[in-house]
Amino acid sequence: MAAGGGSTSNPLPSFFCPIMNHPTVMRDPVCTADGHTYEREAIERWLAEHDTSPSTGIRLPTKNLTPNLALRNSIQEWQETYGMHLRRADIEMGGRPIAAGSFKTVYKGSLRMHAPGVVSQTVTVAVLKMRRGDCSTEARMFLKLGRHPRLVLFFGQCVDGDDQLMVTEFAERGSLSDCFETWEDIITLPHIVAIMQQIAQGMEHLSSE
Repeated sequence: MAAGGGSTSNPLPSFFCPIMNHPTVMRDPVCTADGHTYEREAIERWLAEHDTSPSTGIRLPTKNLTPNLALRNSIQEWQETYGMHLRRADIEMGGRPIAAGSFKTVYKGSLRMHAPGVVSQTVTVAVLKMRRGDCSTEARMFLKLGRHPRLVLFFGQCVDGDDQLMVTEFAERGSLSDCFETWEDIITLPHIVAIMQQIAQGMEHLSSE
């Protein structure tokens, strides 16, 4: 995710997962047994079907993953300093809102993502347009919470021009209640238990912060 501006604000190449299919800085970087770092979700998908390193092709002695805390801290420090500012030219908003609250209106939109040495790509996002106040307080809250795998991903804020915009991950399938209503006859007890565990993990992180 590039924030625009001078080279100091550009994310380092090491912030990106080498096997992810879109240029988003990692939220949960982990190391494999051979010392290479990947986004946890991406490497877990790889290891479900392979026992080799995606970087070297050599068989891994173990599929154990170790959190790369130093890199995660560096990414969070970079985001707190530079990564919260997005260029308005990289954001597209849909014409009709999909939700509205007391202070903001939510649109389905897209964000043009940039990363060193990678062709720019567009990802679907939720664009929160502030109707009252500015987005700096909520942006600080997102940044304080960090990049937790059970919380919605915060891409940044945009204060270019007259709009005050917050950009976050888009829930393609809608709210959890909508999903339960749509797939009531399909969701099994193990699904429900997994969902409850993930919600509890997210709430535990919110509480600790």
